[in-house]
Amino acid sequence: MSEKGWISVLKQMLHLLYRLLQNPFIAAIIITGLTAYVYHTRPFEPPGTQISYSVEKYINEPDGSYMKGICVWNSGSKDIPDLDLKYYFENYKSVDVLDREFNIINRLINASPKFGKSIVVNKTDNSMEVSYPLFTRGSHFREQFYINKPSYPITISSGTTNLDIKPEAPATCDPCSC
Repeated sequence: MSEKGWISVLKQMLHLLYRLLQNPFIAAIIITGLTAYVYHTRPFEPPGTQISYSVEKYINEPDGSYMKGICVWNSGSKDIPDLDLKYYFENYKSVDVLDREFNIINRLINASPKFGKSIVVNKTDNSMEVSYPLFTRGSHFREQFYINKPSYPITISSGTTNLDIKPEAPATCDPCSC
């Protein structure tokens, strides 16, 4: 099709759209549909679901276990419903040798503001998947893991879609300690 043919088709489509919009009922349906699309997809907002976290040093507990604290805060611009986080202790003695003696003994959470009850979805010897019902903008919590060995690093991943996870260096003033 030539350029003049495309222009002719475009003019016909614009004329048809103009005639449709003259009918108030059809105009209302089109405007409602566009409004619903923009409201649900929010194409003009930057992605705003982001969490940040800092990992604290191990603390030797009197009972022989070790406590590892992790401060997690909503550093994005949106509330996050149904946040799923997986805490994974990389318990390898060497490249391919898994430390089978490593174990997560217990877990405690301190949350501010209170955002409902967190649920442990899955637990293995070296990982724990936790679901949080609503993580509001600006809120934070501190997970404390009690483990039997202190030397393994921890990583955090998420099954929540479109979520950026940003590790932060341990600070003297993160949201959990200020």
